Amino acid sequence: MGMGWIVSFITTGVMIVVILAIAISMDRKHIVREKGKINYKKTTVYLRWNVFDTLTICLAAYTVICVQVLNILISSGETVENVYVQFFTSQTQAWTVVTVIYFISRVCTITRLPDMERAVILLFYYHDMTHKQMAEVLDIPIGTVKSRLHRAIQKLKEEWEGDWNGS
Repeated sequence: MGMGWIVSFITTGVMIVVILAIAISMDRKHIVREKGKINYKKTTVYLRWNVFDTLTICLAAYTVICVQVLNILISSGETVENVYVQFFTSQTQAWTVVTVIYFISRVCTITRLPDMERAVILLFYYHDMTHKQMAEVLDIPIGTVKSRLHRAIQKLKEEWEGDWNGS
């Protein structure tokens, strides 16, 4: 195994440790637990831009930079025997996988909701609409908006309780 591969594995390991350190500290700061369960009314991390999203965007940018450096190296005649080609090839593969998996997992939870529940979640949390604005957009009564939002949050809560509690 070439030196570029070894350095890449070490770099990947260090970056994973940094990501986990940030994730663990974020859990303590933003997840409100009461009696061992997450209090979703006080927790601000779900369905909002969070540190994982920022890290993922940074990793995606890093991956794009790795691809561009790899393109420059290959176009200048370097081969896989070059330690830099080895390094950037490995980095590109590793962080592309991590980035894609995170984005897919972030979207999958919400896409499993029924259409109308997904709509109120997206309008409320991603578009910052009020109940009244959502009622106008969806052409339904405010009470229906509230009940759909409550039902969707309950479904997400049940699914995420298992994720955060390790089940």
